[in-house]
Amino acid sequence: MIDYIKIEDMYGRSIDSDPESIYLSKLRNSVNALKNMDTNNNLLYLMSMDEPRAGQMAAYKNIQNYLDSEEPGVKMITTSNLRDWDLSKEAYDIANTIYNHPKRFLYETRPNRVLVDIYPLQGTVEWNNGTSRRSAQRRIDKMVHYFYCRLAKDVEAYNLTNTELYHVPQTFGILKSTGVGLTTSPQET
Repeated sequence: MIDYIKIEDMYGRSIDSDPESIYLSKLRNSVNALKNMDTNNNLLYLMSMDEPRAGQMAAYKNIQNYLDSEEPGVKMITTSNLRDWDLSKEAYDIANTIYNHPKRFLYETRPNRVLVDIYPLQGTVEWNNGTSRRSAQRRIDKMVHYFYCRLAKDVEAYNLTNTELYHVPQTFGILKSTGVGLTTSPQET
């Protein structure tokens, strides 16, 4: 009977098991080069891979742990991936029926900082109809406020006192509709 399989690439194996890893050496050199260029102490964070997926969590945690121990003034920041955040799966235990990617990310990586990066104003948005389920405000409430509050509760539940959450507001739009799935700006009233 097999009860555990670990799949990893050379990069993951190297940073997981070798403190003198060539990849950690390259990271150290990059951090030092950035710090040397930052004569005004403006460097606050290092952006990790955008929206790490399940297979990248161990590497994320290893790099963050390395930075925390070797470069304590340099913190990593990432955006949270929402894909599959409410995916249902078969399970015998009701508590384990929902796969929650952001919650898993918090649990496995214990990140320093997370950017909540959601774009609610896409697809078919009804701009001036507050009662529609597709109204701009309802989409913001459902996708942004709900997710941020849920993530904040998960941070608290896991006692991640050093994890900071930041919201990334959607500051772009689409001015011209080119087909299904695109948003046009609201009509002037």
